[in-house]
This record gives sequence, structure tokens and C-alpha cells, in this order.
Amino acid sequence: MNSHMEFARMLEERVCDYLALRGFEVVAKNLKVAGVEIDLLMEKNNVLFVFEVKSLGHSKYKDVRVSANQKKRQHLALEIINRDYGDKEVRYFWTFVGPCENQFLEVHFW
Repeated sequence: MNSHMEFARMLEERVCDYLALRGFEVVAKNLKVAGVEIDLLMEKNNVLFVFEVKSLGHSKYKDVRVSANQKKRQHLALEIINRDYGDKEVRYFWTFVGPCENQFLEVHFW
């Protein structure tokens, strides 16, 4: 595994730990749906949360890191998850992780 992939997986684990401390339970990690990999599928209070983890690096422009094609493919995956987990509400978040002055990382949800 190259260093970029190792870094991405480490960020996903950090976000997963962050969410677990806030009461989220892991349903799946790196779930393949319609050719799309969902980074984290988690549940809290009978609601499913889909998290796509993105590194901000040094960019403050979050939209630059999410292409129109990515949004379209993620939307298709979300429709399939909604169908397969029809008894639960499903919410979707882009999760941006970047450096913070006082901590290792800072997490932003959109």
C-alpha cells in the first residue's frame, strides 16, 4: 500500500474513532456499493450515517476536492443504501479532515 493510501486509511480510522466516542456504531468500513467505496457506514439512534472522508491538506476550498463525477457516483450509492436499508433514515456527510494548530486533526462535516 502506498503512503497516500496509508494516510487515507489512517484518517478514516481517526474519524471512525472520533465518531465512536460520540456514540456512533460501525456498520461497515470501506463498503463497496455500485462501484463506489463508502468510507464509513455508521449508526446512531436507529439512523444510518454515510461518511466520505476527505483530506483537506492545506486547502481551505472544500468543493475543489469533490468533483462532479464523485458527487454523482456517491448519489447513486446513497440511493442503493436507502433502498437496502429502507427501514432506517439515511444521512450523508462529506467529512473533511485537516491539520489544526492545537490538535492532530480537525474534523468538518458537510
